Amino acid sequence: MARIEGLRCEPEISAQSPDLWEHPLVERLVPDPTQLSSLGVIKLTGFLGRSAFPDCKRLYRDADLREWDDIPEVMILCEYRSGVGRNMLDKDVVWIDRSRAGSERRGQFP
Repeated sequence: MARIEGLRCEPEISAQSPDLWEHPLVERLVPDPTQLSSLGVIKLTGFLGRSAFPDCKRLYRDADLREWDDIPEVMILCEYRSGVGRNMLDKDVVWIDRSRAGSERRGQFP
């Protein structure tokens, strides 16, 4: 799983086109740009935290922290953490493998 830290991204120079660089998110999630129809990625947003289940991360859907998904770490392809020094209500973003969707556990606090 790759972590994209804040807005840091450094251009990568390609041998095919020295002026073209690929964004780290695209590089991680689109291994073959000719196969976009089979792109199996789902983007989720919320607030990442510890899960009650081993090998999972909990993603709270909003700042009320009353609804969440416990996501197995093997499903997570990439994550963007809003990070320290930013607005504490900025959401984290997690991209998961669509082929494993349904493996996550949903929870709700009354």
